[in-house]
Amino acid sequence: MRKKIFISALILAAALLSLGSVGALAVDSSDNNNEPNISISVLPAQQRLVLNPGDTKTAEIAVSNSGNVVYEVKVYATPYTVSPDYANNIFEGEALPFSQIYRWILFDGYESAAHFTLEPGERKMVEFTINVPDSVPAGGQYAGIMAEIAPPPDAAGIVPVRRIASLLFANINGGTIDRGEISDRVWRRFYPGRDIETSLTVNNLGNTDFAVQNRLIITGLFGGQVDEVVLPPKTVLPDTSRTFELNWESKNAVGIYRLTQQTKFLDQEITETKLIFIMPAWFISWVTIVITVLAIIITVFMKKKHRERGMRRA
Repeated sequence: MRKKIFISALILAAALLSLGSVGALAVDSSDNNNEPNISISVLPAQQRLVLNPGDTKTAEIAVSNSGNVVYEVKVYATPYTVSPDYANNIFEGEALPFSQIYRWILFDGYESAAHFTLEPGERKMVEFTINVPDSVPAGGQYAGIMAEIAPPPDAAGIVPVRRIASLLFANINGGTIDRGEISDRVWRRFYPGRDIETSLTVNNLGNTDFAVQNRLIITGLFGGQVDEVVLPPKTVLPDTSRTFELNWESKNAVGIYRLTQQTKFLDQEITETKLIFIMPAWFISWVTIVITVLAIIITVFMKKKHRERGMRRA
């Protein structure tokens, strides 16, 4: 009895100690709130403009100090494109034909950048002007309006760059070409697990961007929708290809299903359906065991029948 009481006391003490350690961690994390917070935000995150050759257009963004430290801000324009897999936005390097618009942007009417100070919680509207050349070809033009926190004058060594972009999507009126196609559909007939992975690639063959809407519809073999996966619209820039992953977590589904990939862009709606077999490892093991047991039973039964026939003949 005393031994049980002693063990219970040890367990209770360990529980109290664990609660005390959790409380200590919470106090430490609350102290971090007093540290300097250098943060910046911009609105809108993205804006679209329709322009004509020779136009002069004015637009603006809002830059906010969302931290608790005073800092200097520089706002400027850069070319905008994406990595081949659309995993990263790129605001550096040589400007492509569809990212020349950053060269046409001026701040305060004639400057290549705007400079100002932001107090904590302060918000400033920054206006910029786009001077479209007369000879610019029709199609899409893309830039990033960057808001960058300037390093303090007494900064030493390597100072990380803190900046954020407001994306500018412009369409120059004229002979725009809207054309795209689907390639590289990836899906299988047989899936051994519950994660059903499919994908397709959309190629932009035109000179302006367009949005793509994707949907994966799952139905039973004889009809009746089981589930669906809907992706939010995504933009495909000119002369690029973007891969869309349409994955379905089938949970405990087993059997034969119909998968339908539905893709919409421009004035097209493209649909393709495929039969798939979902057979998880546990189901295959279960079927194997059942077949093995049935084979043994049939073998024993046949041997018994053969033996009985032999005895009758004798």
